[in-house]
Amino acid sequence: MILLIYEILLFLIISFSYFLIQTGFMNIHFGILASIFEMFTANLFMYYMLLYKRPEYNDKKIFKIFINLINLVIIIISLIILNLLTVK
Repeated sequence: MILLIYEILLFLIISFSYFLIQTGFMNIHFGILASIFEMFTANLFMYYMLLYKRPEYNDKKIFKIFINLINLVIIIISLIILNLLTVK
């Protein structure tokens, strides 16, 4: 369960970084883009670890569906944010 909380926190950090860039409080440069991409990659890694390496989730099909839906939303929104930042 802690990995799911970490995923949500990373997503909130990505969203907050995007908000700071859009409002002008943070400049966009290669280091910021690399950092946001690394957080996205960490989200994907935690998603893999949560579903395939944790034994307590193997038997709970409903919980796996819930995790998949949450991660689908997180991944799609993170990809949209990364696209918007690279176009800018």
